[in-house]
Amino acid sequence: DARTLIVGAVYSLCIDTDGTFGPLDPGSVDSVYITPLRQLGTYGIVQRANEQMTFECDGGCASATRVYLAKDCNSQAGASGSTPVANLFGSDQLWAASLDASQLSLGHTYSLCLDLDGPAAVFVPGESGVFAYLSCIMSAPGWIYATANQIFSVTCPGCTNETEIYLMTVSAM
Repeated sequence: DARTLIVGAVYSLCIDTDGTFGPLDPGSVDSVYITPLRQLGTYGIVQRANEQMTFECDGGCASATRVYLAKDCNSQAGASGSTPVANLFGSDQLWAASLDASQLSLGHTYSLCLDLDGPAAVFVPGESGVFAYLSCIMSAPGWIYATANQIFSVTCPGCTNETEIYLMTVSAM
């Protein structure tokens, strides 16, 4: 039951392999960030200065909340391989951030690092459970017919003759 955990806090994941009364020592093996974001998963983004990401927040998000993309949320915002920090904008449960993804590398997945209280020193940035895959596809149709000889056109300035684009099953209805 995680209802008593503090949203925005980082907890240590600990293990005691042989239980309370065994001879082995318990230890911390990882950290767990308590995220307020509801829709977790991977977003497709492009390499541009004002890339907007939108997400739902169950509570605690505010205009002071800061986010950035990085390979590792323990790294500083704006360091090599990460975006500069951006504040959230929105209200209630729907929030967005405009991120400068222009210096990120194509074909890589980045974590959305979230610092719930922003400049206040109560919380540190943590992995929100949201990821961004940096793609060179600028646009693609949202549908095709399930018939033969369908043309599926994408706008992809970074694609080459070696680029492969395919559809993959996400879920069956």
